[in-house]
Amino acid sequence: MAELGSVGSERRWDRSADRTSLPQPHGIAPFEPTYGRLPYGDFLDIRPIRPHGLAEGARAWVRLVEDAGETSLQSPHAVAALFLDALPPGLLGEPVPPTFLPTIDFSVHFAPTTADSPNDWHYVTQDTVWANDKYCVEEAALYAADGHLIAQSRQTRRVRWD
Repeated sequence: MAELGSVGSERRWDRSADRTSLPQPHGIAPFEPTYGRLPYGDFLDIRPIRPHGLAEGARAWVRLVEDAGETSLQSPHAVAALFLDALPPGLLGEPVPPTFLPTIDFSVHFAPTTADSPNDWHYVTQDTVWANDKYCVEEAALYAADGHLIAQSRQTRRVRWD
């Protein structure tokens, strides 16, 4: 189910990200997952500002690589959803990580705004809200190059251990 606000409508208020103290993406090494490549990993450029973990959350720059070719992402909303899910779950950053965290539900709230080019750098934050031995809940927010909020998400994952 999806319901969108009017794109380009005037905002009364939204959360914005102060990016003035963040390192620039070109000075950060690309993200190399320790758990193996995911199917969409080849066309994402992720530059971690803060690695994933439970206590501190994750922060990163993300964009589509310029030579990604056909990605089947036909709308800016699909790209935003992909960017919101680009960072690994916080549990994977723990000393003893689970083996797999499949998504049970994923909801995205899009701000009524015009989208940036998917090849532009976007700032994404992700935080684990809570976790136990069977489930975890994570929240993410996606910001445009100028710092305004594009979308935010919440997802529940099933936690599987060896």
